[in-house]
Amino acid sequence: MKSLVILKGLDRKAKLKWIEKEGLTNYFLDLDILRRMYSMPDLVCPEKEVLGKSFGSVVRRNYLDILLTRLGKGCLVVVDVCDEITDSLLETLALIFGYTTFYAVWNIPQDYLGKPRKYNPEYYAMPKRSEMEKKVTEFLNLQLGSKNIISSFSDIIEYWKDREPRYKVDWEDTVLHVSDLHSNHALYKKLPRLKDYKLVVFHGDYIDGPEKGGSKTLMGLAKNGMGSKNNVVWLEGNHELRLRKFLGLNLLKGDALETLRGMIPQDFMRTTASEFSDLDYERSKAYLEAMNKNLKMYAVIEDGRNLYICTHSGLTFPDIIDPRYIGNVIYGNREMARVDKNFTDFTKDTNIYSIHAHCKYNDWNPTKFKKVVNLDPKDETKIVCGERKKGEWNIWEIENSK
Repeated sequence: MKSLVILKGLDRKAKLKWIEKEGLTNYFLDLDILRRMYSMPDLVCPEKEVLGKSFGSVVRRNYLDILLTRLGKGCLVVVDVCDEITDSLLETLALIFGYTTFYAVWNIPQDYLGKPRKYNPEYYAMPKRSEMEKKVTEFLNLQLGSKNIISSFSDIIEYWKDREPRYKVDWEDTVLHVSDLHSNHALYKKLPRLKDYKLVVFHGDYIDGPEKGGSKTLMGLAKNGMGSKNNVVWLEGNHELRLRKFLGLNLLKGDALETLRGMIPQDFMRTTASEFSDLDYERSKAYLEAMNKNLKMYAVIEDGRNLYICTHSGLTFPDIIDPRYIGNVIYGNREMARVDKNFTDFTKDTNIYSIHAHCKYNDWNPTKFKKVVNLDPKDETKIVCGERKKGEWNIWEIENSK
């Protein structure tokens, strides 16, 4: 459900008006604001300062840093960058971070060439007519083909509505939930037989942990959706973002490559990264495509009486699975007790429950809050399992025998 909206067209004022009307101001990465911060305005007429057209390397690097940081948060991102950041780069970044791209397109006004100031903010220097004609030609030759074209944010809501990961089970069915695996393939093999359950949910974080080689083995199961056609759901965790960035190094070049490289934790590069270092451009691309296809951001389970929202890092309120905020269910706050108390208070008069892993409470009490089950283990050498049947829970830990 991570959504990247790319604005296309030459009518800058129409785009800004649309962003405001759709309530997307908080998600819009406005390159022009950054450009103004770094620009030295040229005085072109009395009492009138306007920006030059220069897109300096400093502005580009800082914009890329902001863009990649926001994509790493997983929430909605809206961009209008024209020629400076290409569509191909944006599509590559969408692949790396697991985003789906949407395009909002504005046709060229008939009098655009004659009245360019009418359609652009006054702080821009007037472009030469030859430059305007070139942009018009480029826009008319734009090939969007089968891209997702939207006219409003409601189109994005509608797109995801048909793709919501929702599962129905009976009240008497047993559902198994499994905590962060963190490379523990040996512990994974100690799980009960998955086919004996109506549904099995793995709650993310398959990599980074004590077992050598376990990260790649478990990630192979997850990114291929092992058992997904039958009864297994694989959710994505925040540690998978490290892998996404690492694989992205094989897909980028220039400033974008260096910016992404600086965002990968050194402890990952010293440990888990070695298990995936054999992947080249094509294999990295295929790996990311498989992750995007088979790793879910959340899952909603209905058993006829209750509704369970399954995530990696929990919810502060049910509506956080809206496409505007969805990254929070993967990369959420580590103050787990506060998050789960808020959810319990918010849903106390409903039949909605939250099931997650990600971060334990200090007193390690999985059912501490009435409307939440927190399956995060005490440490990364253990995993936690929770069986749910008829609204009741059986929770236990699995650890290596000494």
